[in-house]
Amino acid sequence: MEVSRDALLTDSAVNDRNSTKDIMADEHVPKPRDYHFHLDPKNARNWHTAGIHVSIFFHAMSLFFPEGEKMFMHAVRLHKKQIPDSNVLLKNQVTGFICQEMYHSREHRVYNESITKIWKIIPKLEAIVAWICTNISKYVPRRTQLAITVALEHWTAILAQIIIGDQRVFANTEPNFHLLWKWHALEETEHKAVAFDVWTTVYGTGFLAYVHRCLILILATTVFWTLVWGFFIAIIIEDGSWKNLVEYGKLLSFQWISPGVFRQVTPIYLDWFIKYHFHPWDHNNRDKLGEMAALSKIINQIS
Repeated sequence: MEVSRDALLTDSAVNDRNSTKDIMADEHVPKPRDYHFHLDPKNARNWHTAGIHVSIFFHAMSLFFPEGEKMFMHAVRLHKKQIPDSNVLLKNQVTGFICQEMYHSREHRVYNESITKIWKIIPKLEAIVAWICTNISKYVPRRTQLAITVALEHWTAILAQIIIGDQRVFANTEPNFHLLWKWHALEETEHKAVAFDVWTTVYGTGFLAYVHRCLILILATTVFWTLVWGFFIAIIIEDGSWKNLVEYGKLLSFQWISPGVFRQVTPIYLDWFIKYHFHPWDHNNRDKLGEMAALSKIINQIS
């Protein structure tokens, strides 16, 4: 049964969306784009030219976005009232951020629903993510909730930087999966500093704030990638491709050699610790946001 996209939008997120109409003229405010992607489950197993395991690894990451993005929205929304009224730009950026994440959550929920038709374990894995995110939002102190959001937004931003900066990442891949990941990466780039700026506005840039964000990034990195790899293994076991040694080689090559996504993100990741006054826009790739117009045209043509 097809998922109703409208039913996947929370009331609070819809209210934020409705308030964005008057603030989109500012080029520095993230612009929510209500796009739909048509992902055929028949292509899900081998949509990436680098092979089955690379295709499934992207699926494993997708499982975190529906609930993860909701958790991010919640954490940032908790701090919106602490942003000074004089900082109109950041308040508007927060609204744009929340609306973009709302659509990311929705489209990845539809994405995950489509791959459930191939792998029956998907709902069980999603339930694990939902349990973790719900309990973080319910029981973790709000400061740490924002620190977790900022840390994981660092990961999405640096992965997005490689995705949109290296054409080899999605060369000759299935168009619909490619478009979804490219759209997501461009919007993650567009709002990559918003949660961080909320953090520095509310909690400052002093030593304790630096230590807190560094410790949380270490923790978030450990938990997130342990789960991603665990989910990946669970899916390939059900898939039967866990026996395919060639696919492991292709995955490791994709991650560390060519294009070497993890190899490329490592120095950017480490800047978080090395630079005491780190800011996401220290790695300025705003020029890539110009690709959104052409991408939007393609998405609208196939929608």
